[in-house]
Amino acid sequence: MPPHISFADEVAQVLDISTDSAYRRIRGEKPITFDDIQKLSARYRISLDQFLHLQSSAIIFTGRLDQASASFIDDYLNNMLQQFEFMRGFEHKHIYFLPNDIAPFMYFQFPELAAFTFFYYMKSLLNLDHMRDLKFAVKNINEAQVKLGKKVQESFNHIPSTEIWGADTIDSLLRHIAFTGIHMFLKRKKIFSVFMINWKTW
Repeated sequence: MPPHISFADEVAQVLDISTDSAYRRIRGEKPITFDDIQKLSARYRISLDQFLHLQSSAIIFTGRLDQASASFIDDYLNNMLQQFEFMRGFEHKHIYFLPNDIAPFMYFQFPELAAFTFFYYMKSLLNLDHMRDLKFAVKNINEAQVKLGKKVQESFNHIPSTEIWGADTIDSLLRHIAFTGIHMFLKRKKIFSVFMINWKTW
């Protein structure tokens, strides 16, 4: 939780109770109901099994199974920003990062690369219907997403991290560009030169 937010106020908001009632629960003067526990667990994505140190053979995953939508980029960036801001609220924090690809939010140092990466994800990996007949063009860069992406990068930069990159981490982007060019998803071949100029300045 960020340091500027009162713990009691946060609990009160989540449980839809008064701040005084939240304090009574925090001090143990009033019991916390299972409904309260469910709301707090859902809000902070904390498994009750883990919190109570229950031993089980369950393997728990988190994620979304619903169909990706046109708001995929905004959803992804806002989710990453929320996670990084949450981490920044802790006194002791460190990210260990072993990526197969360059993290998409890192591309926003070079907006053209960011725009291409998300274009590739939505067209070739997510197969979104509205992308079916589209070709990539640098002029279609979304400035609001660039601004949000840079905010995510800035938040990430404030968290100590250990990043382990390999050759494949970088090669994957080059393969995506080559695949897209071969399949004529690029409007103009000179777009390749834009990518290469950015790549050399990385």
